[in-house]
Amino acid sequence: MRSFKSRFFSENNKIKAGEQSSVNPVEYFWHRDEVLYCSKVELLVDDWAYVSMLDAIGGAKENIFMESYIFNDDKAGKIFSDALIFAAKRGVDIYLIIDGLGTMNVRGTFFEKLKHAGINLHVYHPVAPFKKGFNLFKRNHRKLLVVDGCIAFAGGHNIGDEWLAKEWGGKGWHDIHCRIEGDAVKNVLFIMMRLWEKKKGTRFNLKTGCNSSDKCQIPVKVITSKNIRSIRGIRKSYLYAIKKATSYIYIANAYFIPGLLVRRALIKAVKRGVDVKIMVPAHGDVWPVHMAGAATYGRLLDKGVRIFEWKNTVLHAKSAVIDDVWATVGSYNLDNRSYKLNLEVNFNIADKAFCEKLRTVFTTDLSNCGEIDFVAWKNRPLILKITERFFYLFRKLM
Repeated sequence: MRSFKSRFFSENNKIKAGEQSSVNPVEYFWHRDEVLYCSKVELLVDDWAYVSMLDAIGGAKENIFMESYIFNDDKAGKIFSDALIFAAKRGVDIYLIIDGLGTMNVRGTFFEKLKHAGINLHVYHPVAPFKKGFNLFKRNHRKLLVVDGCIAFAGGHNIGDEWLAKEWGGKGWHDIHCRIEGDAVKNVLFIMMRLWEKKKGTRFNLKTGCNSSDKCQIPVKVITSKNIRSIRGIRKSYLYAIKKATSYIYIANAYFIPGLLVRRALIKAVKRGVDVKIMVPAHGDVWPVHMAGAATYGRLLDKGVRIFEWKNTVLHAKSAVIDDVWATVGSYNLDNRSYKLNLEVNFNIADKAFCEKLRTVFTTDLSNCGEIDFVAWKNRPLILKITERFFYLFRKLM
């Protein structure tokens, strides 16, 4: 891996030690050695993510790298497949990775059409035992897009009608995505190219970065669970930022089954006087996960952590914002599967304007939530308590 990285990065892309101390928000970053800077960061809520992604694909000139856990053969899938095929016909090199479990119900002919159009496609860990690379548990849960080495996207949006706006005929799930431009895009592209090299033996020699007059001044750390050495990095970045919090911690998480260290960190933050609010789905799309997560609410509520349930459609976001200083957007859930089993990527961003926008989204969303009352929670039906505890026993598989 080191040899690949040395081929890809030059010394000019590294942050100089003297520059770090002058940027106070970077103090919220765990391990600041790989922090790079962006000229633009954009928060994309709900269907605006698809609009921005399709716009970037439509403007691609040289190459597109894309990873999606789910890529369905529905209306949304057809919109994206048509956009990719059209880009391939323009001469754009396209590299697409989909997950074997996330796409196991998709017709093979759907992806064959992409291959016939010249799109390079790889299925990560097929779930059929007779196929090469079979693995039932370890998944590629990332939702990434990089266009021409200039623009990168990450967040919670898969490709499917669940994320398509209702007025477009979709289900309108609530989700958060992020678009960045600048030096940090190199890290995203490196992560994706590294996976292609590992799985397909493809070696790349691409020009990265765009010639732009915009100055890269926004600190961004692209953090991934790409291998066993870095698998805990995203959770550590969460814990580090939570421990630095002095004013507020707002977390929106679709599959919230926090481990003991995260629960303790949140409770300690409350004791320091920090306003801690967690937003979770009222009705999750994966019922056993929702039940297992609910088993952790009791002690958090008792210690002053406020938990809100999103009641409109399905909440699928994986984001957090702390003190208007640090924000994270990506594919990482606060559960064991994201912690130990999945490939994930988050953008950690230290930008006041971006943090304020994400905080505004969170506080606005609270109007569509119901807060869980601790007294009512303690008095919920016994059968519900038993169900939650039962599924919590299997939390390490979720």
